[in-house]
Amino acid sequence: MKQDWVCLQRQLDPRKRNAEVYEDVKRFTSPTRKLIGSVTHNTGYIVHHRASRLYLELGMRVTRVNRVLEFVEGPILQEYIEHNILRRSEATSDFDRDFFKLLNNAVYGKFLQRVRDRLSYRMCTTAEKLETYVAKEEFMDVILYTERLAGMSLTPRRVLLNKPILIGSAILDLAKTFVYEFFYSRIQFHRSLASARVLGGDTDSLILALVMADPETSPQETLFKD
Repeated sequence: MKQDWVCLQRQLDPRKRNAEVYEDVKRFTSPTRKLIGSVTHNTGYIVHHRASRLYLELGMRVTRVNRVLEFVEGPILQEYIEHNILRRSEATSDFDRDFFKLLNNAVYGKFLQRVRDRLSYRMCTTAEKLETYVAKEEFMDVILYTERLAGMSLTPRRVLLNKPILIGSAILDLAKTFVYEFFYSRIQFHRSLASARVLGGDTDSLILALVMADPETSPQETLFKD
């Protein structure tokens, strides 16, 4: 499961506790919140029904159900996504290939934008204008760049909830379901492998350590050929 976790030194894998010898030690001691794969206990976890079904099959135990949201499923993005995939396959330049890939990635990112967290930023060059902004109810903070230039952070007076985050959440859960099902239901039990271990990964990819049952064969010849 994915969750936010403040990556503290005492919570790290024991193999990472000697990370001081590496140049990337800051990556392990950063106090910023990180999105990680975790098998720790979770409460208030929001999950798509397809993902929860897979997690239950893999041994997860549900101790409480708080709320259930009923909705209608449909391929509302299928035509758009497939069109961009086709155009990308037909592209003759790096720009076009990157462009049509970005179109698909961007629409997913738009679904996950948290518009409640947005701020307005204003610049002013006079003390009178600064006083006007500071007196506003939506005023949050000010940065004085020079004696004649200041920047103000303001909360919006109204928030338009026009980004359907639930769709983005569903896309993310379905992507994780596909990746986890591929590894736990197919890779781990494939006849050509002596062992399979996850080294790392991202939302839609995995880095695997595969040991073949027959050293003379390769994953391309057996595992990915099926």
